[in-house]
Amino acid sequence: MTRINFEGLSCNTTRIVQSRDPDNRELFLKMALIELIVHTLFLVIIILIADSPGFKQVYDITNSVNSLFVQSPVRKEKPYVTFNNISRREEVWDYLENGLISGLFWEIDEGKGTDSVDIEISNILYKNTLVDSAQIRQIRVVNTTCTVLMKPVLCYFPYGVGGVYKEKLKGTYGTEFSNFNKLGFGKYYGKVSVYGNEGYTYQLPQSKSKVLSNLGTMKSNQWLDRSTRVLLIEFILHNKNLHSYCFVNLAVEFPVTGGVMTSYNLRVVRIARFNFSEILILLLEICFYLFIFYYLFVIFLEVGSIYFSHLKH
Repeated sequence: MTRINFEGLSCNTTRIVQSRDPDNRELFLKMALIELIVHTLFLVIIILIADSPGFKQVYDITNSVNSLFVQSPVRKEKPYVTFNNISRREEVWDYLENGLISGLFWEIDEGKGTDSVDIEISNILYKNTLVDSAQIRQIRVVNTTCTVLMKPVLCYFPYGVGGVYKEKLKGTYGTEFSNFNKLGFGKYYGKVSVYGNEGYTYQLPQSKSKVLSNLGTMKSNQWLDRSTRVLLIEFILHNKNLHSYCFVNLAVEFPVTGGVMTSYNLRVVRIARFNFSEILILLLEICFYLFIFYYLFVIFLEVGSIYFSHLKH
């Protein structure tokens, strides 16, 4: 049986040269210089990619959206509550009626002096527009009868354990169950479970007054109750200046243990423009991944070399 000489294939050339010919200092210095150049080139590629305008723009967009929809207070009066530390169902409605709405509806001031309350969704952060419309979506579970202290009570299982509730809800808005997500969002990986793209969806109108009125109706009809396992707020922002899209997922989970758990996912997608800088960054990214595969190959060979050297002894 032929044995592969992993030591000969190892990419740690300085160690091999020193072990095989410790007196050949010239060859050792040449190999060390080659390794230094390779590692320096990899470091330069990382710095150029990280310092590129595209990555800075992605960070700026993500940070701005995070500050607006996640870090901003849910209500103006004290105690201040942000999306991250929502702990009660009442605070969820406060966020929908205040934090979310104030973030989505911005007044357009182009010298016309408009101060209308009934404005359309536009000009978010002054430079972003909403793709289609924002939506809120909840996933519910069916209830069953449990016995507690010899008494029958209603129980609601965790999502994925019991069945998903699909019957029509009472009320006017967000009452129909659908397996189709209009905005194209897929599965969401929350803190408690992984949620599909089904549920009861309410598309927010383009009018602020209508949204507030409809949310008030949904709140009075108890659209969120014990059967709700997760509330997902989903929308897409488009920045025309940077030709980029920001996919925003805000999740409020209602676990069987009680309480509220929040999480979010902000993903920025940039549409490549075929200019010199974009092509250069693309080539650098390709080189970066080639280096990653190269170093993985090096590690594999080093492990193989050590393993077979121990077998010899």
